[in-house]
Order: sequence, then structure tokens, then C-alpha cells
Amino acid sequence: MSFGKSSILCLALIVVLPQIGATSSNRLNPDADKIIKERVLSMNTAISTRYNADVKKFIHFYLYKNRKMSSELLGKLPMYLPIFKEIAKQKGVPEELVYLPIIESALLPHAVSHMGATGLWQFMAPTGRVMGLHNNGFADERKDPVKSTEAALEYLKILHEMYGDWSLSLAAYNCGAGNLNKAIRRSPKKVRNFWDVQAYLPKETQEYLPRLIAASYLAKHYQDHGIEPTEVQADYLSTSVTKVSGRVSLKKVALAMNLKYGFLKALNPSYNGDFIPDSKEDNYLIIPYDKLDIFLQEFGSMDDIVMAGEPEYAVMSAEAATFVVVDSKSASATKVANLSSRQKSNNIPKDNGTDQYFKNATAINDRTYRYIKLASGSSLKDVAHSYGVNINIIIIENNISLKNLPQQGDIIRIPV
Repeated sequence: MSFGKSSILCLALIVVLPQIGATSSNRLNPDADKIIKERVLSMNTAISTRYNADVKKFIHFYLYKNRKMSSELLGKLPMYLPIFKEIAKQKGVPEELVYLPIIESALLPHAVSHMGATGLWQFMAPTGRVMGLHNNGFADERKDPVKSTEAALEYLKILHEMYGDWSLSLAAYNCGAGNLNKAIRRSPKKVRNFWDVQAYLPKETQEYLPRLIAASYLAKHYQDHGIEPTEVQADYLSTSVTKVSGRVSLKKVALAMNLKYGFLKALNPSYNGDFIPDSKEDNYLIIPYDKLDIFLQEFGSMDDIVMAGEPEYAVMSAEAATFVVVDSKSASATKVANLSSRQKSNNIPKDNGTDQYFKNATAINDRTYRYIKLASGSSLKDVAHSYGVNINIIIIENNISLKNLPQQGDIIRIPV
């Protein structure tokens, strides 16, 4: 997902939409207020959205008072949003919850509050332990983008089971179930959601849901207000998540993937030392998307891919190939037109008995595709090696992900 837009577009938005602004340092002008209200109330959400003075205050905070900070937040958001959204989908929780780390930690995995809450989701140590997040000399899993997200959304699910309302669950996440229960007892009205009990909550929690609504609005409508996300190195944005078992040297991984060690550490902020510690449970390794093939060759298998990620920012290259005519009745290729002798010898592998070709392989973008049937015991690594193709190219061309792994008998297409 890309949040980057050109400066020209953003300047155009400022010129075309001058009414989307503030009349003073603290207020939105009436036209802007009306438009923003319609957008906020139309957001499809399960968190009891309202548009009141508190929500407007924080929308103004993001859009006008702190535009530079908002640009930086938007620039970092693509680093984590795919992870947050995938886990939210797996957990079956409202998507709006993925914007919580904006208000919890400003998307800083090393953030530590004055009370000691740590990480993107700001877990206190006792709560982290209860939710299975280890914190020792080797790693602080509260800083792990994947594990902390899994724990946070699971915790919110538990709170939702207790209160039956996502807005109340958010309040309990911020101030604790004890403080929320106390506020519920003090409220003279029947408490159905956050707004019924807001006035009896701690000051910080009173602002919690309004801040989340404002952060969600920023993420969805920043373009309408001429805000340009800060550019972030592409390798930070297009990443894959893999599992590793046993002790793994981060320096060895960085060397094998031709990455700077500090960069790999930045992608994996939970590990205190220069290695991923041995663990009874799998640990996660976040790597640039275009290094996934090296991981599969050197450190793991397709079964270890947790999230393949998106190739949107990855720079991939493949030689243009000549159109090939194949015979669907044969398990081997027929004569190839317009290929040099070098291409014939280097690019066309010998028939291994598992190929299943189809007549008139489709030429797309000057590529020719060969189609094979995945045989029993064959891995994508084997196929890539056999046909002299980068395994990452096969992953991209076949839209392979953790949710879409090829099985025996599936047809795989390979550019040749």
C-alpha cells in the first residue's frame, strides 16, 4: 500500500480545496466542519463513532496544528499497516483497531511511556506476560510488530467478551477494567458504550476514543487536506514476515541478504542482541519483500512464510522472453521459435516428467509463460532451480501467499 503522492498533487489539493481549513488555531471553518462531519459519520466502523467537540479537537490537531507530525506518521504507516490488517482479519476484530498504535506509540516500536508501557501497542510488563509476550535479556516481545499486534488484538477480543461493546473495550484497554467498572458504577444512566461513561473515566481515557476516530480520519482522508506523507525507504515499506526456529544470527542473515545490519535490526526491533534466540515457540523475522527468495534458499521453507507481503515497492527484474508454442498433447516442449542457440541451451530445461504444457502459452508484456504441474515431493525452490528462475518471480507470478500455497497437482506458471 502506498501513501506517497507527488508534491504537485498535494499543492493542487490545497488550491482546489481551500475551504478544508481552519478559521483559527483551534477551530475548523463551517464549510470544512460540515464536510468532515459527513465523512466521519460515514466511516464504516463498529466503535460507536461520533462527531463532537472532542473529536473535532483531535482532527484539528492532526490536520492543522501538527501537519508535519501527521506527515511522518503517514510515512511510517505502510511499514506496519499490512501486518495490523492481516492480524485483525485473522482475529475477526474491527479494522478501525489497526490505527490504535498511531495514538499509543506514534508508530515507534521502541516507545516507552513514563509508566513503563512499551512498544507499538504500549503493553505494561504484567499485561504483556499474561498475553504471552516474553521480556528477557534476549528480546522484548512487546516491541515485536507481529507478536505484540497478535497479543493486543487478542486482549481487545477478551475485553469485548467482557463488555459486549468495542468502544468500552477500548476504554478498558487504556485505563484498565477496574477503572472502567468504577466509571460504569458511577454513571447514572444505563451504560451501552463509551459515550455513556466518558465523563467518569480518567482524563486520558476520556480522550481515547476521540483520538482514535481522528487518527482513523487522518489515515483515510489525508489527501483531501493536502497532507503529503514523508517518504520512507522502500525496503521498509515492502516487507515479508517469516518464522524462524532455533537460534539465528541476524548478522548472518544481513550478510546473506546483502543488507545493512542496522537496517535489519530496525525491521526487527524486539531482539536485544545480534541474534534471534532459541525458543520453544517460533520467532518472527521481518525482511524486505525482494529478499524472500534468499530466505527460502538459506533459512527456511514456504511453510515458514507468515505474510508474503506486497511486491508494490520491490524492484523485480526478469529478461523478456520470446513467444513459445507448445503442444498440450506432449509432456515436453515442441520447437521454439526465434530463440538463439544460447537461449535454447540455457533457458529450456530438460523434461523431468512433471511438466504439463498448454497450447499457445500466453505472451504478456513480452514474456512467455511455461506451465508446469507441481509434482509430489517438489518444492518451489526445486522448480525455481530446475528452470533457472528466481523463486521470488514464481511467488509474484502465481500470487502465492500463506493463504494461497500451491499443492501437489497445482499448475504453476513460469516466465522463460
